[in-house]
Amino acid sequence: PRVIRELKLFGILDDAQDSHIEVAAIHDERGYERIRSLLASQYNLGDQEPNLQVVRADVTGDRTLTLQHNQHHSRPLSGTANDVLKHLYQLWGFPVQLEMCNDSKILSTCRVPAQSESD
Repeated sequence: PRVIRELKLFGILDDAQDSHIEVAAIHDERGYERIRSLLASQYNLGDQEPNLQVVRADVTGDRTLTLQHNQHHSRPLSGTANDVLKHLYQLWGFPVQLEMCNDSKILSTCRVPAQSESD
């Protein structure tokens, strides 16, 4: 707590659902644990790497490979997701689809190559 006081560290909660920002942790005993956890999470690869999983591979149909991204702390993928799908399509040789999810709900889907409107 002394170092947190000297460096004037604090934790904030910036929830997209709220119109204000909340100071969630200060230099008291409970806040110390929270600030320490927040600082440590910056170095946790699990918090920085996207959670992508193969959920389906249609081996009998059009051979579409379906990946799913589960958001961590409501963080979407960066703008490079479509480039990654293009590379996966080149490696897989068949369509690749990515479902972006939050709390087990599919928020959006992108596909390479894009489905034609007749499909």
